[in-house]
Amino acid sequence: MSSSPANQPLVDYSKLDKTSQLVINSNDPCGRGGSSDIYQCMLHGEKVAVKVIRIHVRKLDQKVTRRINREVQSWAVLKHDHVLSLRGICFWSNSSLPSFISSWMENGSLDSYLKKNPFIDIVPYFLQIASGLLYLHKLDMVHGDIRAGNVLVSNEGIAKISDFGLSRRTFGDLNVVTSDNVPGTLRWMAVEYFRGEIEGSFPEQPRMTKESDVWAFGMTVLELWSGKVPFAKMNDLAVLTALHQGKRPELPFPARTSETRHAGWLEDLCQECWALEPSERPTMSTIYSCLR
Repeated sequence: MSSSPANQPLVDYSKLDKTSQLVINSNDPCGRGGSSDIYQCMLHGEKVAVKVIRIHVRKLDQKVTRRINREVQSWAVLKHDHVLSLRGICFWSNSSLPSFISSWMENGSLDSYLKKNPFIDIVPYFLQIASGLLYLHKLDMVHGDIRAGNVLVSNEGIAKISDFGLSRRTFGDLNVVTSDNVPGTLRWMAVEYFRGEIEGSFPEQPRMTKESDVWAFGMTVLELWSGKVPFAKMNDLAVLTALHQGKRPELPFPARTSETRHAGWLEDLCQECWALEPSERPTMSTIYSCLR
């Protein structure tokens, strides 16, 4: 772990910079995402997770740095029971880009947690995710990558929305390559991303909206309900074609747990979230009110 680099970022990170206070548990990452590595460290005697962005840079200029600054500032002010808080930032291995420090979640992501606890009641998690997403939308923030793998579970079993699509938003249009520039979360992406000619390619830099978050929330409900990813029987190319044609995934039968197997309200919720016209989808405020 090094101290902050000589070429300082465009904003003052002094209140957030915990580089000198971190103790690294291992130089090997304990987890990997599409565009980042996760390391377990200690901060003031407490386990924390450090997310280090893994990028291949063709051009890194002040535009990129300003975008990162805005993302850090936005995340730093978020305070909600169902949104993962930013504990601070650090500079990893002389990188000029900040890495992100958050509390360590022993239970991991919600999808892996439910695989280990297959009979747990999933309905409260719908409400918790909706609550966190509503909070973001009230702040005019779009998450951009809602799915069970981006919801962490605290030691108390509480859902925390994480991974705010920072890499996709920050680097996607700035001549910087990450493995997250292409939609690895294709199965949760809203149908409007796929209305152009596809010709076997992925959509280019889709605009993320609150309405696309609602679509992804519906896919996440399906994921938790079925215990499988959306379009589980299709490969990615088939999914791409289906979305281009405006098709929705099959609803689960049987469902993963008996208490929701015949829940018609879940089917209604999913279908409303998957309205082909974004303006016809319910808002997160409406969804949250219905789930309470």
